[in-house]
Amino acid sequence: MFGIEAYPGILLALGTTIDAAMGRFPIVGNTAASIEGGAIHLLIEDEIVYGTVSGGIFTADEVYGRGALGSSAKAHRAGVSISALRSAIFTVERVTAREVHLNKPLPRSFAGAPFRVGSVGGGLSGRFEIAGGGGRGDVVSFHCLAATLARGFTVEGQGSLSGGSHGGFIAFGAMESNVRLNRISGCGRPDRGLGGSVWIFGRSQANRVDVGQVVDGHAAWLIDDKSFGLSYYGLEGAPHDNVIAFADVTAHDLEGQLTGGINNRVEVGRADTRKASVIIDTGVSQVTDPRPPRGNVITTSMRMRPFSPQGDGLMQNRVSSD
Repeated sequence: MFGIEAYPGILLALGTTIDAAMGRFPIVGNTAASIEGGAIHLLIEDEIVYGTVSGGIFTADEVYGRGALGSSAKAHRAGVSISALRSAIFTVERVTAREVHLNKPLPRSFAGAPFRVGSVGGGLSGRFEIAGGGGRGDVVSFHCLAATLARGFTVEGQGSLSGGSHGGFIAFGAMESNVRLNRISGCGRPDRGLGGSVWIFGRSQANRVDVGQVVDGHAAWLIDDKSFGLSYYGLEGAPHDNVIAFADVTAHDLEGQLTGGINNRVEVGRADTRKASVIIDTGVSQVTDPRPPRGNVITTSMRMRPFSPQGDGLMQNRVSSD
């Protein structure tokens, strides 16, 4: 459900005193790195507002902007705190004639919140190849295969992915998926420093991805708390308790990068990458209040080049070669 849960990594304040009708006002804080990615819900005291932010100026939507999602438009003093509201993820446990029962309590009362529905179960099996659209430089798909708001998605058999511009397999708001693939190749844009052959983000949790060969890309794996501010879907947040296991990684710029994740595990058998590096950082360029990664374990059994872990988040995590 969109716009009902405060995101703890963004700290902002109201730049001027406003009345209940004002539709344009300044916001104090690093909005460029946090909330200027598109339309967004914000919480000012107990009022929800909806609109866009550009150059630190909020412009309310003409129809739904002030007093959004069942709240009431009110006056607010300069300096009061503003929270960015992300989406809350639920699993529907049962439905009766008049009620929908969720797996956890709602964070607040609201009315008319938009929502998006994912799937429970489902998957792929057998022998298959999913191609993202051709060689680099051509028009290609953003990814080859995605588990988006999926729970319990499974992939098994003899599968391969190739040619996704930003990812081979991505997990976005996914939970408890189990994906096994033979090969991922040619995914990402090394010329632009973009993409991961496997990319887990958007609060994904308890997923496992096993791949035999991972060939030719920018990063073999990405586990990412945020991507250029709070997005339209509002699913940002630390991925946690995910496992990525690769038998062999070759022809990538770097092994992988982790930003803000918790208790994730990456296991690589052999790695021969151009930079022989793992980056673990706090995402300081993407949030106003960095969320340090912690409890993550990155292990590679054999590296073919001298190894150089990097980033400002190394202290509470473990990166090693067996």
